Amino acid sequence: MIAALAAWLIPLAIISVMVARRPLHRSATETANQAAEDWWARKDLYQGHLGMNYLPQFAIVFSPFWAVPGRAPGDILWRVFSTAVLLYGIWRLTRNVFGEGCGRAFFLVSAISLWPCLSSMRNGQANELLSALLVVSTALILEKRWWPAACIIAFSIIIKPLGIVMLGLAVFVYRPLIVPCIIAVLAVALSPFLFGPPDYVWNQYVFLVDNLKDCATVTEHRFADINGIFRTLGHGLPNDVSLVLRPLAGLVVLGLWLFGARRTEEPFRALMFLALSSAYIVVFNPMTEANSYVIVGPAMGIMAVYLGSREKRVGLGWAVAVMVLTIGLLPEPLRRLTPNFSLWWHPTMAILFAGVVFYRAFGVGGKPGNSVINEP
Repeated sequence: MIAALAAWLIPLAIISVMVARRPLHRSATETANQAAEDWWARKDLYQGHLGMNYLPQFAIVFSPFWAVPGRAPGDILWRVFSTAVLLYGIWRLTRNVFGEGCGRAFFLVSAISLWPCLSSMRNGQANELLSALLVVSTALILEKRWWPAACIIAFSIIIKPLGIVMLGLAVFVYRPLIVPCIIAVLAVALSPFLFGPPDYVWNQYVFLVDNLKDCATVTEHRFADINGIFRTLGHGLPNDVSLVLRPLAGLVVLGLWLFGARRTEEPFRALMFLALSSAYIVVFNPMTEANSYVIVGPAMGIMAVYLGSREKRVGLGWAVAVMVLTIGLLPEPLRRLTPNFSLWWHPTMAILFAGVVFYRAFGVGGKPGNSVINEP
């Protein structure tokens, strides 16, 4: 436990010092701070895909950090908060999955998962908190705490609209989540009206739709999604093809998830849910950056340790561990040799990770069962 906590807290302390010395250097919080300022000044939040790309609620959620006197303290607190929630989520999920061996598992998961998270921690990206909420909600689902899980899933959509992927997959298998999720999402949708004039809030929703359309059609070769692979090969997918491919891939993943849920039992079913949600988000989000793989890193780390130690499938466990470690460790030493390495390597590893999960669900030890959870 001490070693695991040190693995996270030492880099966090170093990053905090770096932020205190140079708050604007390599920081993604500039957009969040500007959004909070614009919200309370009743200015428009959206300026194209290079500005804020989240729900209006994000500006409200980030406001306590923006309100802290001085730029650096608020930005440091944001990083501390995001890392603390991620640590809590990993600990809670490993405790549920590994039982008495959770201390050792927590250390192993931390040692594997930390590396893809460091860049996001350094930059203060919302991706780290999104990753944390995905892990926490999975732990709550495994505990059958449906209402808290629904609230966390709905809150993840505030942090990034990509959280809707987890919502879409969850309700098809974990049926007790349906009503709590409907109520939680409705509460999220109405919440901005408590903090602003109705006409202003409505206008921001209208601008949000235009902003998301803009984000869906980016063509720059700086993103590490499925198109990052094709663009590196010199054959990027046209926008109209990409717009069809993403929802089509979502339907395929949903179908495989429903079939896989029928053939597996807990806790692998919940870990499969986390793996597919996070992998789909990074591979099929058109604006996935190399730093965004903090979203899938913890899922890969937990799955690697689960397969290697809990199920004694050492080969599969090592395969996933190597995937996540290469995502975290290879880009920096290879930056000068191949600047676009992350743009094709990261999504390739995420796709292979999903392949390992499907292989385990369908080809190794799977057995037919109930495809949906209807327990109260």
